[in-house]
Amino acid sequence: MPDIIKAAEIFVNNHFNTELSSKYKYHNLTHTFNTVSEVIKIAEYHNLDAENKQYLILAGLFHDTGIIINYFNHERESCTIMERFLKKRQFSEDKIFIIKNLILSTCIKLKPVSINEKILTDADLSYLGSPGFFEGAALLREEWELVLGKYFNHAEWLQNNINFFNQHHYTTEYAEKFYVPQKKENLRILQAELAKLIAFPQRNYKVG
Repeated sequence: MPDIIKAAEIFVNNHFNTELSSKYKYHNLTHTFNTVSEVIKIAEYHNLDAENKQYLILAGLFHDTGIIINYFNHERESCTIMERFLKKRQFSEDKIFIIKNLILSTCIKLKPVSINEKILTDADLSYLGSPGFFEGAALLREEWELVLGKYFNHAEWLQNNINFFNQHHYTTEYAEKFYVPQKKENLRILQAELAKLIAFPQRNYKVG
């Protein structure tokens, strides 16, 4: 493993452990390292070279570090943290610019263009197509309640997830092959639970 990646892992680990409140149930080290793990799988499937893998791993490590500073614009804050870290290690401006654009591509409002952007954004939202989706969604719901003061009743939460599933599309061949089948199943479960709740509103169904 290149020294810069190991150093970045140590930095991000310390950053989250010392700066991140326990209220961040989803956007934390677990999500960060899950994203990096999926980045590596997708990058290898698509035969990326070592240099591009390095860009992606560094972007994956830093992509949510700024959430401590600004929840809704954390990608730009993450870029600032990443840039400061890499400049101290004599990383070139050109390489920093590449990683910065990768981090910015994870903003939910943007559409990934390059293969590297597609890999990172698919990895970042890989949980949508994972058997662990409902556990992850529960953590995100709890985080929104604790950090943002956003509360949903059960029907609202189910509908919110269904809307997001329908708006979201994976963009890599790897994701189409390995994430989409489970994503379709997760969506089916969400829709079935919402239908139950509408039919029997007095019942409180647990999802998953």
